Amino acid sequence: MSRNLFACLLACSLLTVTVNAQAPTAEGDAKPQTIKIFDKLTLTIPADWQTSKARSRIIEHEFATTTEEGDKSAPARITMMAAGGDIDANIERWKGQFTGGEEAKVEKMTVAGETVHLVELNGSFKETMGGGPFSGGKTVTRENHGMLGAIIELQDNRKYFIKVTGPAETIAAQRESFKTMLKKME
Repeated sequence: MSRNLFACLLACSLLTVTVNAQAPTAEGDAKPQTIKIFDKLTLTIPADWQTSKARSRIIEHEFATTTEEGDKSAPARITMMAAGGDIDANIERWKGQFTGGEEAKVEKMTVAGETVHLVELNGSFKETMGGGPFSGGKTVTRENHGMLGAIIELQDNRKYFIKVTGPAETIAAQRESFKTMLKKME
C-alpha cells in the first residue's frame, strides 16, 4: 500500500470518528450530535438516533432508531443527503413507494428562512434493494411501514433530503422528535 493511500485512509477514518463523536459535557452527558447542511444550516439529531454505516455512497449521514430502548423490532432507517430534482416529482415518487394506508400528509413550513416540505406516508412500503430508486434493483414489500420525509429547499435552490422509513409503530414514535428537529433547525 502506498504512503499516500495509507495517509488518505487514515485521514478519512479520523474524519469519520470526528463527525460521529459526541463530546461529554460538564455534567457527563453526551453533547447532542449536529449535522451541517451546506455549511449554512444546523440540525440537532434526536438523542435516540444511532449512527449507522451508510448503505450507499450518495447518503451523507445514516442513522437507525427503534420505538424504545431495548426494542428488538426492526429499526427505522434514517438517511440524509443533498439531492436535486423537482420537489413535487420527488414527493410523488415517495408516494409511489407506498400502497394502501392513509392518504399522504404533505405540509410546507418555513424554518430558519428556508422552505421545508414535510411528507408523512404509511402502508405497504416497496423498498428497493441495491442501488436506489432508479437502479432497477430487487424490490421487497414491507407491510405496515411508514415514512417521515423532509425536503429542505434553500433559497438558492439547493435541496437536502431526510427520510425516516421503518415499521409504522417506530415511525409514529419518531414523528414528534422528527418535527422538532426540523423546527429547531438554525
